[in-house]
Amino acid sequence: FFQAEDGIRDKLVTGVQTCALPISRFGFAYNVDGGKTVIRGGTGLIFSPQIIGNMWNLVGTEYIPKRITFTKQEASTLGLRYPMVNDDIRVFAEQQAKSLGYTNIFALINPKIESPYTHHYTLSIERQLTRDLVLETGMVGVRGTKFPVWRPLNEPNRVTGIRPNPLLRVQYYLDGSATMQYASWQTSLRKRYSKRFSGSVHYTWGKALAYNGGDIGTWYQGDNAPRAQNFNDLRAEHGPATGDIKHNFASQAVYDLPTFAGARRAVREVVGGWQIGGIFEARTGEPLAITQTSSLQVARPDYIGGNTTLDNSSVTRQYLNRSAYALVPIVTASGATSRPGNLGWGAVRAPGMWNVDFSLTKNIRISERFGAMVRARSEEHTSELQSLAYLVCRLLLEKK
Repeated sequence: FFQAEDGIRDKLVTGVQTCALPISRFGFAYNVDGGKTVIRGGTGLIFSPQIIGNMWNLVGTEYIPKRITFTKQEASTLGLRYPMVNDDIRVFAEQQAKSLGYTNIFALINPKIESPYTHHYTLSIERQLTRDLVLETGMVGVRGTKFPVWRPLNEPNRVTGIRPNPLLRVQYYLDGSATMQYASWQTSLRKRYSKRFSGSVHYTWGKALAYNGGDIGTWYQGDNAPRAQNFNDLRAEHGPATGDIKHNFASQAVYDLPTFAGARRAVREVVGGWQIGGIFEARTGEPLAITQTSSLQVARPDYIGGNTTLDNSSVTRQYLNRSAYALVPIVTASGATSRPGNLGWGAVRAPGMWNVDFSLTKNIRISERFGAMVRARSEEHTSELQSLAYLVCRLLLEKK
């Protein structure tokens, strides 16, 4: 770290960090008025190695991978039917690969795949309002580039049910063509402990967009599960990233009740020294993946108009408005949808939630070596539509 030269010395602090790893960061802090207002900012690039899980999924024998999917026509032609077990199909698939030239692999990887990286940036201003009250607000963002994306490969033709390459049975294709963007505005108001009270309030508006889940994990992790309906139209999958929350609010407070130091010991121990604490959280819902059953790995229905959700879902326990969607017709020969559905991934949001956590705590000093704690706590979660209240009494045997 170093300080700037004459003119703004003692007001501007900047830092540049580089190392042998592919990481580069720059940050600064500028004291505007000599004490109460600070502007901070920073940016950096962080590279990641390839996730090993993306590679070990491809490990298999010469003829048998970790998974084989037979199309409807293949299963019918070959006479595959329940209750055949893995041991039966393994022998059959290996014999077929040797005699007919089938290639059974789990996935293909683009040999030119590159390491993913992210660009982080932030710019904020912090202002001391009073001796114990601070307001901070600013922008925080991330852009991810060359993120891995899994797409179903060589799936059967929607009409004929025949694979483009009939001798290739493969699940996925992996390359680094995905990107993600996250932008947010975050504001916090913090009160340091004084006059027996401390607390804070935080609000974030954010938006995360991606072509996959917005993560660099492998396909079996929920954040990066395949969601492309059309292998050649990845652009159509650009939408909310997994876990995207538009509005998020959180607050907490702690208040120490009077100790009644001048009262008798019995009064002090029973009435004095209690602490009240509370946490309140509220947020909007996450994006949902609404799918349709099909012989293809990914299929979504059509949105045909109207409210996508029901207003009385808290009573009926049915959230989606079924009449707002229509199933895409299924082709008998292939068992696949005749076309991709027009409903985008994440076009519908899950319900929001709020949570209240209240506690009442009393620390009792029995002796120099031992103490006791009495705590009452109440929680309410609207996401589960239930309330929970309980009393916890705990004796702490703490040896000093």
